[in-house]
Amino acid sequence: MAYVRRVPNRKVWIAVFLDKDSKRKSKTTGTRNKKEAQKIADQYEAVAKGKATFSAIQKVMAKLCEEYTGEPLPSYYVREYFNLFLERKAPRVNPATLKKYEGATASLMKGLGPKADNHISNVTNGDLNTWQLDELKRIRPGTLQLYTRLVRQVFKQAQAEGHRPDNPAALLEALAKEKAVRKAFTPDQVRSLLKVADLEWRSLILFAVYTGQRLGDLAALTWEAVDTEKGLITLRTQKTGKELHIPIAAPLLRHIATLPTPDSNASPLHPESSKTAVQALGAAFANLLIDAGIREDPQYTKKGHTEGGRAAKRTRYEYTFHCFRHTAVSMMKDAGISESIVMDLIGHESAAVSRGYTHLDIQSKRAALATIPDITAEES
Repeated sequence: MAYVRRVPNRKVWIAVFLDKDSKRKSKTTGTRNKKEAQKIADQYEAVAKGKATFSAIQKVMAKLCEEYTGEPLPSYYVREYFNLFLERKAPRVNPATLKKYEGATASLMKGLGPKADNHISNVTNGDLNTWQLDELKRIRPGTLQLYTRLVRQVFKQAQAEGHRPDNPAALLEALAKEKAVRKAFTPDQVRSLLKVADLEWRSLILFAVYTGQRLGDLAALTWEAVDTEKGLITLRTQKTGKELHIPIAAPLLRHIATLPTPDSNASPLHPESSKTAVQALGAAFANLLIDAGIREDPQYTKKGHTEGGRAAKRTRYEYTFHCFRHTAVSMMKDAGISESIVMDLIGHESAAVSRGYTHLDIQSKRAALATIPDITAEES
């Protein structure tokens, strides 16, 4: 028979009960009221022995909650709870992280279909396995792995708040990892891109080559972040929130001098890109790669589509805008710049940085960047 006990230095009662195999279990009741705690312990045992469903215990818990607190126990549908989770996260994470949570939520709601509007306790591990396998046909394993981790976190929170007895995502199997393809653009490839790019894309490419920063950060860059007198770019990355201080390499400084004079320091360096979603910018850059002869124009054949006409899983291309990070790293290392300085400039953590090079002076970084070749010198 279930009973309650107290643990030293804890004020709430602990329920002790037997499961269907007569194994003793214990779980906090979350209450200081012994009478209420005993009722909760009895319900725990009923569920553990398979004599009551979670829906049944939820009704009892709701009555207990209202009886002892005067307030009803919150109850959520799947979509409702995930939206609440996003609201809670919004002020606590950076915009890039929030977009990932939103992407995971949209993916799961679409996968659950009508079940997304059922009570959160009704979602099973089987439902999530079906969602995972269906999404694997559409998106990359790495993206789905991220979504799975975020979904697992939401259900863990729902479990902790008492909205369901378990975490149905806890037992989702790990996906096979994609082999990372890390390619850097060659100088000739960069020059080919510069030839077919319009003025704004040309600027984004040069900033990427000489700073190694991500497309979203460069598109959002404003004039107040660029100090041409001191020859310094100061930005905070969207992904990590890390503040970077990057000396402006001579070729990039010459390029900046050709840009139109802004109305104010708050104006973006790349006006059109600053108003465009990063995903759309990535697609536009893909077209540049095709125009430059670096990527093949995709051929949509019958083999590349599902029976219902839905596009098959996206091809993992070797070249994307992210490759400029590898390009910048390669150029710096080829110029003999030390790993600690390279990692500091790009914004990566490294063993060297963590061992004590946590603050590298600007002059050291400026001197290092002065050794990088001018990628535009041989343009014709």
